[in-house]
Amino acid sequence: MYLACGSEGTNGFAPKADGGGFDTPDAAVDLPDGQSQTSPDGAVLKPTEIGSLSGTVFAPEGTIPISDALVYLTKSAPSAVPAGVFCDSCVKLTPDEGFAFSAANGTVRVPVYGEGEFFLVVQKGQFRRVRKINVVKGVNTPNKGLLQLPGKTDDILGDTIPKMFVNTGTFDKVEHSLDKLGISYDKGSSCNDLFGLPGSPKCGDNDVSAERIFNGKKDPSGVPFIDRYQIVFAPCSGSVGSGGGDSCTSSPATSSDVKNNMRRWVKAGGKFYVTDWSYEMVRQIWPGYFTFQNATAKIGSGCSLGSVTDDAVWEDPGLASWMTAIGENGAQLVGSYTGITAVSPQQGEDFQGNPKTITPKVWASGKTGSAKTTRTVTFPDRCGRVLFSTYHTEGSGEGTLLAQEKALLYVLLEVGVCVGPRADGVEK
Repeated sequence: MYLACGSEGTNGFAPKADGGGFDTPDAAVDLPDGQSQTSPDGAVLKPTEIGSLSGTVFAPEGTIPISDALVYLTKSAPSAVPAGVFCDSCVKLTPDEGFAFSAANGTVRVPVYGEGEFFLVVQKGQFRRVRKINVVKGVNTPNKGLLQLPGKTDDILGDTIPKMFVNTGTFDKVEHSLDKLGISYDKGSSCNDLFGLPGSPKCGDNDVSAERIFNGKKDPSGVPFIDRYQIVFAPCSGSVGSGGGDSCTSSPATSSDVKNNMRRWVKAGGKFYVTDWSYEMVRQIWPGYFTFQNATAKIGSGCSLGSVTDDAVWEDPGLASWMTAIGENGAQLVGSYTGITAVSPQQGEDFQGNPKTITPKVWASGKTGSAKTTRTVTFPDRCGRVLFSTYHTEGSGEGTLLAQEKALLYVLLEVGVCVGPRADGVEK
């Protein structure tokens, strides 16, 4: 079997250079109607390609092309995506299930090995659309909507997205960005059990608040509220001291309950997205990975009262190619109130629990003159990932998507990919 979208192990096969079919260790033979057989040494030989399926993969909002999305044809419906946090291992594909990954401009060509009814699967991370289609010999060109990632979960239609919780930040309104991207999410209740704004109403048994998400509070069935979610956003929040003094001088991350709960949830497969003044949610829970500009032992010391806008440098080659393809290569990063001066490897575990040195990945930097500052970084923690940006995700909250909001979409999809090597042998 071939492994795709985050699975374990390989079987000695490699995709062809053109992205279609498979090459075998020995000379391949053509087989009728997409059938496969084994060679004398036991290797599975590739079936005959009788056609192709071509199109462009788009974001949920319908206009932004998506790169590196997995598109494949299968006779069997894929297994349901778990409802809560889980360790996302790759789906397995057999040699006669044609697949391909979309290019930087979203275009994709999938080899066809048989005719008849297939499930067409379009997937990037935990965003997945599944539809039945009739496949014929020659060129198949599905309607645009079939290759568009969904913006909400609809089990009857075959659409799944990760369940997301947004702690509505004081300053960075990431929910505005998700709205413009066409992605649905849950917002926290204003109720309060322990910390929050004075005078907040007390939470009911099933009310989901930021406090309950972060500290591991359990619902009436005994399941932590956070375990309902695959992605949690902690955007820039805080307050400016009187007279323009200290800022963001308190953080829920100083609580041992919060630290233990968030580590547990991320290790189980959660993706944690943090921006700007909420940086203590990373520094306190996963110390050592980043050195924050001007930060001392004092909580909030790394926050700045001045905003920085600098030229974007897309450090990841895939992100750089995609931003160029969508016309955002010369963009700026707007609204940084923190900075990262260094990233440092730390000892951790891989997704199977084996010891591993974890090196944070830099996705984007900001450049002013000849000086560069790290702006967007991620690191894995067992099955999950942590993402931090020094800048606000959204700009004004209205109108056209900023380049950094599009970058959010790219990185959000990338940090949601499954663990282990994919069908093309790449491990994200």
